Amino acid sequence: MTLFLRRGMASFISVIVVLCCGISKAQSVSGTETGGVEEGIRAREKACVSNLRLLNVAQITYWGGDDTKGFAGRLKQLGPDGEGLLNAAAVSGEKDGYRFRLVPDKIAGEAGPFKHYKLIAQPAQRLSRRQRSYYTDETGVIRFTERKREPASTDPPLEPPKER
Repeated sequence: MTLFLRRGMASFISVIVVLCCGISKAQSVSGTETGGVEEGIRAREKACVSNLRLLNVAQITYWGGDDTKGFAGRLKQLGPDGEGLLNAAAVSGEKDGYRFRLVPDKIAGEAGPFKHYKLIAQPAQRLSRRQRSYYTDETGVIRFTERKREPASTDPPLEPPKER
């Protein structure tokens, strides 16, 4: 008898789960959960900004004030197979719904190590017209654009983090 009740209860719970998931899916399709999509986008953007800050700190650490060494020219140089400053996920080029690209920059005609770099972060998949792309460089200033283009040094900077 208890085995029958357990099986019956399991079937009942399965039906409830299926019904709830179906209702949730219908709400998403009808657009009643668009606030949830925007929250998800903002969470991805926040994670992206944190990753850019982490990459900037890793670049400064890699450089170490040594002008003869310069900045890393590839993300992998900062990871476990390079200097070991970041984990493999941080230097993979894609994280938290964003693609990250490190672009080393030399002044024209100048030989030697990279004295400048830029980091570009763009959504792997745009989920909203207002989803941000980010730019930062050795200055540490993070800039953004909501336009569907590569961000640049001329875009507006993010507001600095507020003190608590």
